[in-house]
Amino acid sequence: MINYAINKVQQKYILLLSMFLISCTGKDVENITIKGTVFNKHTQKPIKNENIVIEIECWKYANSPDESYAEHEKKHVETDHNGNYTVSFNKGAFVTFNLGTNEHGGYFVNASNLYINKSENIYNIYLIPIH
Repeated sequence: MINYAINKVQQKYILLLSMFLISCTGKDVENITIKGTVFNKHTQKPIKNENIVIEIECWKYANSPDESYAEHEKKHVETDHNGNYTVSFNKGAFVTFNLGTNEHGGYFVNASNLYINKSENIYNIYLIPIH
């Protein structure tokens, strides 16, 4: 007779494996807000009064049958006088940031990415001064 009983260790292993596999499937997070501050990488201080434009592109799985990014939405936001920014999307899974100053002077243009796994996100950006 074969014993089909599963012990506690095996149960925990199966549960963890199941949770991992479920989390790997492509899902969009709804009602996303991303906020943060743009800093000077050398001084570690916020870049104030610079009017930095951030191009933010949010990629979405939507109803993709192969779990690839099927849709995207692009927004442009400007930092406030304290170097802060806020942007919202109705849903998404992956965000790209492209930045520079409004005159493309003073700081190197920067690009970065963020995987979204929750609705509220804080993402600070560090720009390198040219001088």
